[in-house]
Amino acid sequence: MFRSGRCRRISVLSFPWMVLWGLAAFGSPVMAGEGVVHAAADVFQTERVDMSDASPVRRPRRDVSVSHAVHNGGELKQVSYFEGDSGYGPGVFESTCGCETVCDCPVGGGYVDPGCGIEASCGFETACGAESWVEPTCGCDGVGCDACCDGYDPTCGCNACCGGIGGFIDCLFPRLRIQWAQLDLFAGVAGHTGPMNFANISGTGTDRRGTGSFGFYEGFNKGVGLRFFGTDMAWQSGVRFTQNNLSGAGFTDETRGQIFLTSGIFRTVDYGFQYGLVLDYLYEDWYYRSDLVQLRGELGWVNRSCNVFGLKFAVGVDDDTATTSVLDNSGAVVRNDIEMEAMTQYRLFYRHRLARLGACEGFVGWTDNDDGLLGMELDLPVHGNLLWNTSATYLIPNEGTGSGGNQEEGWNLAIGFTYRPGGLGAQSRYSRPLLKVADNGLMMVDRK
Repeated sequence: MFRSGRCRRISVLSFPWMVLWGLAAFGSPVMAGEGVVHAAADVFQTERVDMSDASPVRRPRRDVSVSHAVHNGGELKQVSYFEGDSGYGPGVFESTCGCETVCDCPVGGGYVDPGCGIEASCGFETACGAESWVEPTCGCDGVGCDACCDGYDPTCGCNACCGGIGGFIDCLFPRLRIQWAQLDLFAGVAGHTGPMNFANISGTGTDRRGTGSFGFYEGFNKGVGLRFFGTDMAWQSGVRFTQNNLSGAGFTDETRGQIFLTSGIFRTVDYGFQYGLVLDYLYEDWYYRSDLVQLRGELGWVNRSCNVFGLKFAVGVDDDTATTSVLDNSGAVVRNDIEMEAMTQYRLFYRHRLARLGACEGFVGWTDNDDGLLGMELDLPVHGNLLWNTSATYLIPNEGTGSGGNQEEGWNLAIGFTYRPGGLGAQSRYSRPLLKVADNGLMMVDRK
């Protein structure tokens, strides 16, 4: 032990001298600005990469993840809350649309958003709770609230059910509760013309006088999910009222009133095949009275970039005969019998989905009379639950300018707003109406 202990002490004492000897042999430490460091820099100078022209790379906001929507040997199915063990499907996020395109969240960027409620791709948020018929913590004295978490306020909570138009009505009439998230209320102004704007002012029917129509419109469009049938389809119904030519026209003192009714089924998807088929009815009261019916549909393919490509069509189901009553140049009443029908139309369209269920669309098409069709539609979210709507349709007549083409020309220009009292809640994604209520641009009338 003595010898080993002494050796250990000798080793410890000799270690500093060994360090000093090594420094003397290889050189002492130098500062960064001295020669050794400069020599090392010179050695690696030729290996450096020139980064003077480099620029930062901007990555996309969110990766696309939609693989869960493929089932049954590659068949594309709807990504919705209609699927899954609990009735809720997988999560999908699209980089160009944000969370709004899938679960209608007001703000994208995450799997959980406090303003979404229980939704297919947003999960379950405890801040909102389940929307049921009776929610004792709702703040409505035990009355069910559909307005809860259907707005854009991420801190809505269930105590907001009495706020807004929808919540107020639900609290007054709890047993008549409406799914406000599936309802659109719209109003605006529109100008339009067509063959029916030119009336016969002679007994022979050879002299026709025309005028354009301008006025106001208002109505609603409502969707209802058909999940109780075990399907991912939905039902829509709506009505549009118009008031035109409020000061009459050159051949009549009557104002022009119209009622459009639209009802049918549809299927909305996040990507894949979607479709809709509705029946349109038009009642018109002007210098004549008529009832017309047409079948209208849409077939579309939705890709993963929020683009929709497809075909729209409209076919007249029933024509009508009416007796006109107009004033000729002398002020005398002239009566004629005319036949009319809804035009058969085919439109190829492209639509791009915007956030908050907005969209912009353009189309080209033709009619069974070899007329051409051009048009566009824009549904632009402006604030909260409000959208600005603009649509234009132009029918290019087959007849030339010298063959009465001006009397066969047709167009419709509408500007208005759509209000969604229920916001973009959990039930709005797949049950909100796919097809709009018919108007003078979607249901165009021609003389037979």
